[in-house]
Amino acid sequence: MLHGFEHVKIECIAGVTGSKSLDVLTESLKCNIPEKKAKRFISSIGFSQIKVVQKPKTVGDMCIEGAKKCMVASNTSPNEIDALIFISQSHDYIVPATSYTMQNRLGLNNNIIMLDLVQGCSGFVYGLFYASTLIESKICRKVLVCCGDLALRDLDCFVSQKSNNFVFADGAGVALLSFDDKKTSSSYLIKSYGEKSDVVMNQKSGFRYYRSLTPSTMDDFKINGVELASFEVNEGVACVKEHLSSVHLSFDDLSYLIIHQCNRAVINSFALSIGIDLKKVPFLAENTGNTSSASIPLGITENIKDLPKLRTNKTLLLGIGVGLSIASGVVDLSETLVLPTVYLR
Repeated sequence: MLHGFEHVKIECIAGVTGSKSLDVLTESLKCNIPEKKAKRFISSIGFSQIKVVQKPKTVGDMCIEGAKKCMVASNTSPNEIDALIFISQSHDYIVPATSYTMQNRLGLNNNIIMLDLVQGCSGFVYGLFYASTLIESKICRKVLVCCGDLALRDLDCFVSQKSNNFVFADGAGVALLSFDDKKTSSSYLIKSYGEKSDVVMNQKSGFRYYRSLTPSTMDDFKINGVELASFEVNEGVACVKEHLSSVHLSFDDLSYLIIHQCNRAVINSFALSIGIDLKKVPFLAENTGNTSSASIPLGITENIKDLPKLRTNKTLLLGIGVGLSIASGVVDLSETLVLPTVYLR
């Protein structure tokens, strides 16, 4: 599904993560992975550290910090916010929706749309799309998009997929979008692959597991890493090419192609498959790890000094992951406030 917008501006982007860092090599050795193998793996994935938010902080807490920063920086009153979209796989609550628990903490009024979405690595771009739909239709003038996840780190080591312990990290991203009276073009391409829903799955995240007569003995969180990486590169590249072709743009028209920061190996393969310079498809998560839906906004805020051309031309944001799903957005960040990353203690 491709759709374009003409009057939606991304006013502000904020990234939030923990102040605590875990050394990836140390964490891998804790899981009894041989040191040589661990070093090879780290060289491939590109993460030297993963960021952790200390208990009892949650994704909602991180998003509150980011949303407050965005409103202050953009001189936006809480009463001006018409909708809050919260996207996560690790909601503070299932009932009530986490967005409602954030409403009063942010000082938002009662004439507002609150929406929770369950989405992973494509979540930030999905959120931008939904917010743009509300704004372009003139239902809303200002919308907060809040996304993020917490890594499953309560287990000492995943039984069959130990590397998950030192790949995934904690983080949140917030964007404030608003109606722009002047023309500000953006477009989004959304694709869904439900036939591959079992490639990334948390077996115990809903009622089906508890209603089963023969509960699974597998790890709660399962990833078919080989199939996922293949999907990210092959389908992701095809999606980007389709998107750019549909809006009559080329890679030369983009400042950057910022994709979900799953790991360096996939991002490098992505760039090579397209045939463009790695500098245009940057790896931005060496010191944070894979923060799911937050990886794009957090990657931007953490590395803004290394993205000198961000405001020159349009940027393509690409989220790929659980679902399986792909969300591609060609956006204008030329006037977007990119705030310093917030590190929660």
